[in-house]
Amino acid sequence: MRHHPWHRSLILSAAVVAGGLVALPGPARASATLVVNTTADLTAPCQASAFSLRCAIAQANADGSGDTVEFHVPATAAGCTGTPAVCTIQPRRALPALRAGSTVIDGGSQPGAVPDTLPLGKGDNAVITVRLDGALAGKGADGIDITGAHDTVKGLSITGFKICFVCGRTRPATFEPPE
Repeated sequence: MRHHPWHRSLILSAAVVAGGLVALPGPARASATLVVNTTADLTAPCQASAFSLRCAIAQANADGSGDTVEFHVPATAAGCTGTPAVCTIQPRRALPALRAGSTVIDGGSQPGAVPDTLPLGKGDNAVITVRLDGALAGKGADGIDITGAHDTVKGLSITGFKICFVCGRTRPATFEPPE
């Protein structure tokens, strides 16, 4: 298995809990699966044919609670290299804070990804195929700023951010071992 130089820089397969309850207006709705299918840093209005991570976070916030963000970026897309393809998303500015509660951002849903199956402290055999790189996001940009309750971020490599990779404003983020 080929490892990329950034592979060990920070691999998150973590559950992040950002405490507190969020009062959400409007009627209850069913959870949605939001599919990121481009590495481009696109903003609203978002189209299903080119749905970015920024669009997915904005839609999860609009939905309020319970969405799952999955990744299905074609291996031939700009920013995808190697075998299996590792697709790099480079936001041009800070991503919006994830305010919605009980939201899952699952990098492990990208084709070719494999979760870590080794016990904690015994190494890492995960294959991470989505990289969130903050090198172009601007000085002081956070990675994924979580302000909602009971959110989970897993299966991503997050690099190049200056402040924090996964942040929580209500209380410090909690990281747990992979599933």
